[in-house]
Amino acid sequence: MNLNEITKLIQEKISVVPKAGIILGSGLGGFTEQLTDSVSIDYAEIPDYPQSTVPGHAGKFITGNIGELHVICAKGRFHYYEEHDINTVTLPVDIFYKLGCDMVII
Repeated sequence: MNLNEITKLIQEKISVVPKAGIILGSGLGGFTEQLTDSVSIDYAEIPDYPQSTVPGHAGKFITGNIGELHVICAKGRFHYYEEHDINTVTLPVDIFYKLGCDMVII
């Protein structure tokens, strides 16, 4: 599945364009519990999308609001040391950009 297809699939599941993309690291998954009006998309719902093998990395995109700011979070990520190539490791950033995010927080 290519970037355009992944982005389209996510857009079909959310109703608001996120303004910020957040890649959550280990121990930060609880951040998404603060989001209001959240929508969760399991990575497994996206055909051929990489899965994280690191314990504690949930493997989900979660969109929602922090106050007035609509965000999308990558709750769980994949790493270069898991033998993913650099294009795969940076895929969430490419997705955020394609969705229309003005900023990315890692």
